[in-house]
Amino acid sequence: STVAQEAANRFFRLGIPSFFVSDSYVLQMRAATLGPGDVLFLISASGEADAIVGAAEIASGYGATTICITKPDTRLSNATNIAIHADLPEDGDIYKPTASRYAHLIIIDALAMSVAQDMASETTENLRRIRASLTAYHGRTGPQPLGD
Repeated sequence: STVAQEAANRFFRLGIPSFFVSDSYVLQMRAATLGPGDVLFLISASGEADAIVGAAEIASGYGATTICITKPDTRLSNATNIAIHADLPEDGDIYKPTASRYAHLIIIDALAMSVAQDMASETTENLRRIRASLTAYHGRTGPQPLGD
């Protein structure tokens, strides 16, 4: 869910209404409210979680576009319109960070950058406003990422 939160953080700054959901019941309800013109963007390291696969099926059934980041040949990969595959070996050491989480974050950053560049005429003003609001909030601090 923290990776999904980061995706919502990246896309809202570009003027794309975005939210993340970590509750499986809310996820099912949100999926049921989507339709043509909406996108449900799902992230799953396993690609097999019932709640996430179910949300993809619900949203697709109502005409929303479904996109996921997950392993190939999984239930989620097969249930979405667009699957971005990330299949990395995970270390068995439970104290180490998972490789897939970092890969998913990199993919999200690359997608957000591509969307920002593709929609530059729309996104530039949002980013300018964000920068101005942060500067007014805490003063000029030099070049920094927006909202990180």
